[in-house]
Amino acid sequence: MMTTPNSAAPPLAKHRLYYSPGTCALAPHIVLEEIGAPYELQLVSASGPRDGEMTSKSEWKAINPKARMPALLGVPGRIGGADNLLTEVPASLMYLARTNPAAKLLPSDPAAEARCIEWMNWLSSSLHTMAFAQMWRPHRFTADEGGFAAVRNRGRENVAESFAYIEKLLADGRTGGFRKHTRSSMPTSSSSTIGAAAASGWTWRSSARPGPD
Repeated sequence: MMTTPNSAAPPLAKHRLYYSPGTCALAPHIVLEEIGAPYELQLVSASGPRDGEMTSKSEWKAINPKARMPALLGVPGRIGGADNLLTEVPASLMYLARTNPAAKLLPSDPAAEARCIEWMNWLSSSLHTMAFAQMWRPHRFTADEGGFAAVRNRGRENVAESFAYIEKLLADGRTGGFRKHTRSSMPTSSSSTIGAAAASGWTWRSSARPGPD
């Protein structure tokens, strides 16, 4: 149930999701919708040819020194940034799942939970941080602009390899609903919605505009 910081809705939102369209912020956004409790959205644009037009500003870095998206406000504690701000998509998904057990977003079996974490971490690191970043943020991998094309080409190859791996995992019939983030779509556990949301969030980037997250 989405609200906005300036809306007339009752102040019941426990969380605020800082997001940018077309980024992996889609994953926690999906999970917040699955939970069904009120939450707020606040746009912090990550669009830009090199750095995000809003994420690169000092105002955002004061909140999140990592200067990346997304970020979830409303989680007790602090590591570096603003109080009660949680960064990193796998951490946000795990927290939302653990604090909303009635939504059944995470397997109850420890082994299945570990497989879910394995899946999310691979998506976050190999597919998102490396492959997509090579395509859209080659300056993170080389300071030589003459090498950008080679980095981008390697990124496309890595994305293609990652997608082929995903298709192989889904070849046993678990393809139904994968891009609709249903529980049946989770490649490693049919009881995990956060894993399916993660897959939707990170594979969606293949058609999204670049952002520094």
